[in-house]
Amino acid sequence: MGPISRVTVSFCAPLLASLLLSAELQAQKRGDFEVGLGLYERGLWEEAARNFERYLESGKGGEDRSTEAWYRLASCRKKLGKTRSARKAFARVLSGNARFRYRIETRYQLGRLHQEARELAEATLQFERLIDEAGDRHYLTAPASYALGECRRDLDKKPAALQAFQKAYQLKPKGELALASLYQSGFLLMDAGKPELAARAFGRAAKDFPKDALAQECRYLEGRAFDKLARPEDALEAYRLVTARPSKRQAQAQLGMARALQSLGRAGEAQKPLEDALKVCEDETVKLLILEELGYLLLDAGHEKESARRFSQALALHPKGEQSARLHFGRGEARSDAKQYEEALVDQTKALNSSRKEGLQGDALYAKLHLLHLLGRYEESLTQARVFLKSYPRHRLLALATFAQAENLFVLRRYDEAAKVYAGIQGEARPQAEHKLAWCFWLQEKHSLAAKAFARLAEDKKLATDLREDALAMEALAHLELGEASQALARADLYKLRYPEGRWVARCERVASRALQKQGRFDAAAKRLATALALTQGAAADEDELGMADLLQKQGDFEKASHYYQKHVKAPGPIGFRALEG
Repeated sequence: MGPISRVTVSFCAPLLASLLLSAELQAQKRGDFEVGLGLYERGLWEEAARNFERYLESGKGGEDRSTEAWYRLASCRKKLGKTRSARKAFARVLSGNARFRYRIETRYQLGRLHQEARELAEATLQFERLIDEAGDRHYLTAPASYALGECRRDLDKKPAALQAFQKAYQLKPKGELALASLYQSGFLLMDAGKPELAARAFGRAAKDFPKDALAQECRYLEGRAFDKLARPEDALEAYRLVTARPSKRQAQAQLGMARALQSLGRAGEAQKPLEDALKVCEDETVKLLILEELGYLLLDAGHEKESARRFSQALALHPKGEQSARLHFGRGEARSDAKQYEEALVDQTKALNSSRKEGLQGDALYAKLHLLHLLGRYEESLTQARVFLKSYPRHRLLALATFAQAENLFVLRRYDEAAKVYAGIQGEARPQAEHKLAWCFWLQEKHSLAAKAFARLAEDKKLATDLREDALAMEALAHLELGEASQALARADLYKLRYPEGRWVARCERVASRALQKQGRFDAAAKRLATALALTQGAAADEDELGMADLLQKQGDFEKASHYYQKHVKAPGPIGFRALEG
C-alpha cells in the first residue's frame, strides 16, 4: 500500500478523535455503573445513587443496563427515605424493558411505597398486576397478596380483601405471613357476619403457631367468635387456654370466662374469674367492664350490698357516657333491693340523664317511677309514668309502665280513671290488671260488675293461685252485697272446699254467716261466724263478737248476747255505740 496522502490524513483525524472520545465516554459510563453497583452492595446508598444518576444522565447506556440503573437508583432513594423520587424511579423501571429480571421486585417495591404513602388505589393496581404477571410460584406473590389484602381492607373492599388474605395463606401456609393472613381473615369474617369461619381462622392460627406472641390474641378472638355463635362451652375452653399463661389478654379472657359460665347457668362459678381478673388487670377500660359484670352478677345472686359496692368502685374510676349510665342504673337496682330507696332514686335519675339510648333511658325512668311509688310519692310517680308512656311508646316495659300508672291512680282512689287504664292493659301484666279492675268495680260499689269480674278470675286457670283465691272470696262478698244470698253461700262454701287453709277463710265464713241469716238459718249462721271468730284478731274480732251477739239475740239467748255486748260497751267509736245499743 502506498503512503497516505495529506488529504486522507486530514479527513481521518477528526473521525479518530471522535472515536477515541466515544470510547473514553463508554469506559466512563461503564465505570459509573460498576462503581455504583459496588457502592450499592456495600450499603453506601448516597454515593451509589450519585454514580447511577451520572450514568443515567449520560443517556448512552444500553436498555438493559439503564433499566437496572433506574432500579438500583430507586432502591437507593428508598433506603435514603426519599420515597417520592423513589416511586418515580421505580415507575421509570416499569416503563423500560418489559423483560427486566427485577420487574416483579420493582412492582412490589412501588406498591409498598404507594401503600406507605396511603395512595391505596395506586398500590392496589401494582399488587394486582404483580400477581397476574408473576404467577403463584414467585416468592413475592404471597407477600403481594397479603399487601393487596391490606389495601383493599383499608379501601373498605372487604370481600375482596378477604380473598387476598386467604390467597396469601394458601401460598404460604407456614411462617409469619401465614399467621398474619389467618389473623386478618378472622377479623374480616367476623365483620362479614361469619363467626363460624372466623373461629376456625383464629383457632387454626393459635394451634399452628402456639409459640408466637400473636397466638394468645388469636385464641382470645376465637373465644369472642364463639360468643357470637352462642356456644358458651367452646368460648369457655378458648378463654381458659388464653389464661393458661400470662398475656395482655389475661383479664379480658377471665371476663369472657365469667360470661360464658353465666350463659351455661353456672353463675356461682363466675365470680372467681372476675375477682382474679381484677388482680391482674392494668387497663382501666377493661377494669370498668369487669366491675360492671361483677356488680350485676352479685345483684342477681341477691348480694345487693356487695353489688352496690362494686358499682361504686367502678363509678370512682369516672366512666363516661353510656357506661356511667349503666353503672348508675346497676347501683340503683342494688340499692333498691337493699331498700335504700332515696339513694336508689338518685342513681336512677343520673342514669336517665346521662344515657342517650332509649332502652336504658326507659329502664331508668321505669325504675324511678317505681321508687317514687315505693316512697309514697304517688302523684310524682303518676307524672313520671305518663312521661314514660309519651316518650317511650315502643319500650319493652310499656305494659308495666301502664300498669304503674293505673296503680298510682288506684292508690290515689281515682278508681274510675284507674279502671279505664287497667282495662286496656295487655301482655304479661294483663291478669293482674284484670284483678285490679274487678277491685275498681267493687270500690266504686258497682257490685254486679265486680261479681262478674271476680267470677271470671276465680275460674281462670292461667291466673296466679293467690289472685284466684282472692277473686273467689270477693265474688262471694259481691253476691252478698247484691242480696244474692244463695249464690254468696255457694261461693263461700266453694272457697272453703278449695282453700281450707286459705288467707280469706274468715272473710268467707262471715259471708256464709250473713247469707244464712238472710235465709233465717240462725244456728248455722252462728256456727260459721264462730269459725270466723276463732281465726280473727283485733278490730275484726270485735266486729265478729258483736255479730255473734246479734245472732244470739235473734235466737233468744239474751244472756250470752249480753255477755258479748258487755265486753265492748267501753270501746271507743262505732264498736262501743253498737255494743250499748245491743
